[in-house]
Amino acid sequence: MIDAGSTLQVVLLEPYFTGSHRAWAEGWQRHSSHHIHLLTQPGTHWRHRMMAAAVPLAEMLREYMVTHGRPDVIVASDMVDLATFLGLCREELAGVPAVMYLHENQLTQPVSPNGMGGRRDRHLGWTNWRSMLAANEVWFNSLWQRDSMILALRELLAGGRAEDDQTGLLAAAQHTWRTRPVGCDLGDLLTAVRISSGAERGQPLVLWNHRWAHDKGLDVAVASLRSLADQGEQFQVAVVGFDDHHDPRRVRALLGPLGDRVIHQGWLPDDEYRDLLRSADVVLASARQENFGIAVVEAVAAGCVPVVPDALAYPETISDPDLRYAPGRLTTQLREVLADLDGWRRRTESVRGSLARYDWSEVAPSDDAVLEDLVAGSVARAASAGPQWSSK
Repeated sequence: MIDAGSTLQVVLLEPYFTGSHRAWAEGWQRHSSHHIHLLTQPGTHWRHRMMAAAVPLAEMLREYMVTHGRPDVIVASDMVDLATFLGLCREELAGVPAVMYLHENQLTQPVSPNGMGGRRDRHLGWTNWRSMLAANEVWFNSLWQRDSMILALRELLAGGRAEDDQTGLLAAAQHTWRTRPVGCDLGDLLTAVRISSGAERGQPLVLWNHRWAHDKGLDVAVASLRSLADQGEQFQVAVVGFDDHHDPRRVRALLGPLGDRVIHQGWLPDDEYRDLLRSADVVLASARQENFGIAVVEAVAAGCVPVVPDALAYPETISDPDLRYAPGRLTTQLREVLADLDGWRRRTESVRGSLARYDWSEVAPSDDAVLEDLVAGSVARAASAGPQWSSK
C-alpha cells in the first residue's frame, strides 16, 4: 500500500497541448500535491495526433523513466490512443494503472463541414472506445458528455452484424467511469473588484469568448446581435479567441456588419483577457456542442450575466434555469438581459458563488485523492495476487 500523504509520480500524456487541454494539464500540475510530469506534443493536426502520437509518447516515457524511474500512474487525454500506448509500454508499465480524461470525444463532437466531406471518422470513435477499455478509470468532464457518449457508443457497438455486437461490454465498462470537472483559475475573478463597464455609459459590453470553430456557433451569435442592432439596441461586442484552421478573414467578414460596435476581435494575453472578463457585462454562448464550458465559467465568475443554451453541459454549471434560454430564444433572452442588467446581475450572484467548486483549489485536491485511491487499490491487488509465475 502507498503511505498516507506520500507523493505520487504521475505521467500525464497530452499530444494536443493547446487551448483547454493545455490549461487543464498545466493547471493540475501547478495545484497538485503530487509530481505531475507532462509528456506533450504541439496542439496542431489533431486527427494526426490521435492516430500517431502513441509511438512518440512511448519513446518519451522511456526517456522519462531513465531519469525518474517508473511512474505510479498514467493519465491520458482523449487525444491519446491509450490502448496502443499501453501495448507499446507493456513491460515498462506492467501493473501501473491508467486514467483516460475526456475533454471531448469523437462520437458526439459535431462533424466539421470542412473535414472528410462532412462525414464522421468512425476509426477515431473506435480509438476512443479501445482507450476506454484499456484504462483503469475513465473520467468525463461533465455528466452531459458521459450520458451522450453512452448513447453514441450503443449505436457504434451494435455494429450492424450480430457477430460484431460489443454492446455487452458497455455496462461493465461504465463501472470504471467518473465525472471529474475541469479545474479553473477563478480565485481572482471571484474576489476582484469589477472594472468600469460600457453599461455605465449606456453601451453594455457583450462578450463571446470561445474557439472560432463551427461547433461553437459564432454565426448564430452574430445573427442574434445583428438582429438586436437592427432593432436599435445599444451594446458593444468583444469576440475573443482564435482559429488556426480557417482564414481569419472569414470572421472579419462575419463581424463586419456590426461595425464599430465590435471593440475587440481575436486573441488576448491572459492578463488583458482577465481584465476584459471583469469589464464585460454579458457572456454569450451559442454552441452546438459544449462538454463543460470553461469560458462561460470564467466570465460568470468575473461578474458577467450568462446568456447560454438550456442544453449541453450548461445546466451543470449555470444552475439557475432562468439564466439559460430555450431553443430559438437567444435573441429574446439577450434583449431582456440588456434591458435590465442590474436585475439580471442580482439573479446571477448565487450562481456566481457556486462556481467556486470549479476552482483548482477545490478540484486538484479531489483529483489527487481519486488518483491516490486508484494507485492504492492497484498496489493492494498486486500484493494479494502474489507471484504471477514461477520457474521449475
